[in-house]
Amino acid sequence: MQILAWPYDADRLVALRATRVPRLVTVESIDDAPILDDELEDWILLPADPDELALRRGRLARLARDDVRRRARSGPSDGPPPDTSAPGAVDEVRA
Repeated sequence: MQILAWPYDADRLVALRATRVPRLVTVESIDDAPILDDELEDWILLPADPDELALRRGRLARLARDDVRRRARSGPSDGPPPDTSAPGAVDEVRA
């Protein structure tokens, strides 16, 4: 799972979408929130409540596990599984 700052990490967000890495995007204004394009992405308004942050991270982690299982059952034609072994694929926050 990656935690990204919007709009500073816009390029990284595009790359992570392509590899199906779950993403939590932090935004400083609700008016600037990115449009969500799949279930492995969510955004949270800063400053974020720690409980809300944990809840959203947990939800994305569950959805990512379900996505891996679904893709394993349907075969390789559905695209690559999430790349959780890539450098930086573990939680990172960019300030």
